[in-house]
Amino acid sequence: ATVDGPGGPTVDPRVAQQRIELSPGDLLLLASDGLYKNLTDDELMQMLPGSGDTAVTMGDAAYARSQDRNNQRSTQDDISAVVVNFEAE
Repeated sequence: ATVDGPGGPTVDPRVAQQRIELSPGDLLLLASDGLYKNLTDDELMQMLPGSGDTAVTMGDAAYARSQDRNNQRSTQDDISAVVVNFEAE
């Protein structure tokens, strides 16, 4: 099926599902491409786990990188991040 979008007709997205096993202390990062295209995996890993609001710290760093025209990773895009900490009960 197609849906009319701002750029014309688009195809319905395909949804992929996968189960993963999480343990107490695990962190899960949900992020848009604006985050992971502006920061390297190593940079993201260094920010996890962080003190304070890790998602905001990551978003701020990605935004700063997106404004740097001299950096090859720089891309202006939406930047979203959610960090979920699975704690023991």
